[in-house]
Amino acid sequence: MNSPSSSSSSPRVVVAAAALDLLASTGGGSGGASSSSDATKDDAFVFASPILVFPGNGLNDGERRAVEKLFRCALDGTQRALSSSSHLLAAAGGAAANNYLGAAHASHEVVVHAWQTASRTVLLLAVSSQSEESEADEEEEKFVARTFRAMERELTRARMNPFGGNGGGLGEERDDEGGRLERCRRAMANACRV
Repeated sequence: MNSPSSSSSSPRVVVAAAALDLLASTGGGSGGASSSSDATKDDAFVFASPILVFPGNGLNDGERRAVEKLFRCALDGTQRALSSSSHLLAAAGGAAANNYLGAAHASHEVVVHAWQTASRTVLLLAVSSQSEESEADEEEEKFVARTFRAMERELTRARMNPFGGNGGGLGEERDDEGGRLERCRRAMANACRV
């Protein structure tokens, strides 16, 4: 994949984003006396089909498939994070102390971060890799958190708006599943341009 820039002073670039609704949590790991390590082995999470967004539109089909593969690999890291004791309540419908689940997967060019919303949606954000400097890491953390908050806010607005558009009239957009999905994609793409 062609990185826009490899300089540590360059701005972070969102390569792609995804939203996956957590449909179910199964397994014995969250039961009474089980330890945290048991939770990791026994819990399984079922996700709905993802909403994928490629905000830059500068990726060819092969690069898009590579990012989709990174997202699939990131689900393993996301499931481990959700299984950890700090996120079991959130996966069960409660509130987590921290929405950021961590860097779920990384390649040489892209790091995939994960975030869990209060509405049981897991957001994935593929960001172009930067240098390993501590200052750059701190900047990336701020960038990722700001982008995730914007994605969560915009996705919630898009899902809660029964009429579509930006408060427009009823005839503006379709209000079927395809119309709602397209509104969510546009909202996430706008949030990734923060």
